[in-house]
Amino acid sequence: MKKIIIALICLAAGLALIFWAIKPLWASIGKVRDEIKSKNEEIVKIETLLAKQDELKKKYLDSKDDIDRIFLALPNGEDVSYDLSQIDTIAMKNGLLLSSIKFSGI
Repeated sequence: MKKIIIALICLAAGLALIFWAIKPLWASIGKVRDEIKSKNEEIVKIETLLAKQDELKKKYLDSKDDIDRIFLALPNGEDVSYDLSQIDTIAMKNGLLLSSIKFSGI
């Protein structure tokens, strides 16, 4: 009988020790799971932003080609008044009304 009581006490002490050690471990596992979930959400957001960045980069490169073609069509001289009159004449021939034109150094 004495052996059974000692065995039960040792078993109870062992179980208590296991629960005492597992409870903090279980709590830390919960925290790690929450961190993993938040990091996965951040990954999804970053992937979305990268897709948007690639899309914008493609649009920029497409428009850069158009801008380069426009610069090829424009004269390279410093005679702004002549350039302005030519652009105004071309616009009027095509039925456009220019409200303003800005020339700046490149």
